[in-house]
Amino acid sequence: AIACYYLDLFRAEKQHTEELKNYRDKAMLLDPDLGESLIANALYFMQMEEYDLAIGSFEKVLIYYPNTAWIHHFLSNIYATITSNTEKYLEHALQGIQSGVANLDSVTASYAYLHLSNALVQTGFIDEAESYVQKSLSYNPENLYSQYLHSYI
Repeated sequence: AIACYYLDLFRAEKQHTEELKNYRDKAMLLDPDLGESLIANALYFMQMEEYDLAIGSFEKVLIYYPNTAWIHHFLSNIYATITSNTEKYLEHALQGIQSGVANLDSVTASYAYLHLSNALVQTGFIDEAESYVQKSLSYNPENLYSQYLHSYI
């Protein structure tokens, strides 16, 4: 299910939705409380653009895996770009950093710091935002979003 989601991630026309749904259904049938089943469920809702349901599933994942940076990354992205909830955006951006940027690859770490920096800008913490966008660029100097945010700041 997770692989099917990522196969369609940047496609305008989704090609793997039915497979994603079938694998999600099997996972939920086998163990609806397993973190991976909840992730499959959340990604299915993301695919279907049912973001409130996706948020609920991602929040349940955090019960089982509270320090999973990429789940916080998903949530911060939803709150930043879809629901426009700056408070939740900042909360999950901070938790994503606290969950262990050291364990992430440089590109993912760069985006984690980008999210935090952007959330700080939106809440008026400009000096702090500057510090974190610099960290983002130190992990990946080619991150165009961080370059744009740095120019904005």
